[in-house]
Amino acid sequence: NRGQIEPARADFEKSLQLEQTERAAEWLADLLLADATGWTVLTPGDMQSEGGAKLKLLPDGSILVSGRNPEQDRYTITTQLPFERIRAFRLEAIPDPSLPSHGSGRHSNGNFILTEFQTASGAAPVPLEEPWVTFTEHAEVGHIADGKPDEHWWSIYGKSSRRQAAYFATDFAAARSEPLQITLDFRHSVFKQIGMGRFRLSVSEDPATIEYERKRLAALKLTDPWLKLAAALHLAGDADHLVDRTGRQTVRAR
Repeated sequence: NRGQIEPARADFEKSLQLEQTERAAEWLADLLLADATGWTVLTPGDMQSEGGAKLKLLPDGSILVSGRNPEQDRYTITTQLPFERIRAFRLEAIPDPSLPSHGSGRHSNGNFILTEFQTASGAAPVPLEEPWVTFTEHAEVGHIADGKPDEHWWSIYGKSSRRQAAYFATDFAAARSEPLQITLDFRHSVFKQIGMGRFRLSVSEDPATIEYERKRLAALKLTDPWLKLAAALHLAGDADHLVDRTGRQTVRAR
């Protein structure tokens, strides 16, 4: 969290002032970009698998699925709202060594196929905008949030051993006493045993969080250490101080 990162950031900045190396710049950039602020991990009160799998809550707030691996499955997670107004949902697919091919899905190749993601507060459905995903096997994933289970899906075949995420913008308000129910559907007419094996659910009350995530993940892909550091400081709102902190007159975030 931010309290743990700040002392390390100060140490890296001091090292960068003493020795302006690409390695030091990349270390500081990675440290800044690793801080995915703005998300609150949901703590499930109840977890159910329609197909009889076992869902276990892990210390980091993620859910590990084991036991029976049915041909079709649907998970229902019930939790409490941490805020009265929610602006975004995040669904993380997390690789785990206990899963096939060390992936994040329960299929033999480590993949999963999510055909629908639905949320409801009390008896009222929560409207979700078309999701943005970090990677998808197929170009169109918008139908997974339209409230109509069908043959459209989100899967990550080819990159199932890497952490991926889907982001859903929304805008709804409800009393925090109202239970929040999230349903993940893994039912498909052709593919079988396609459930997620490890995942984590989070929410944000900040409408800018998803755009921040887009920029953060784009910055992580930069290969030039100094440009990466400039992008990281720009996201942190510290771009104007980059020259003062590093002494490099050529690096700018804009």
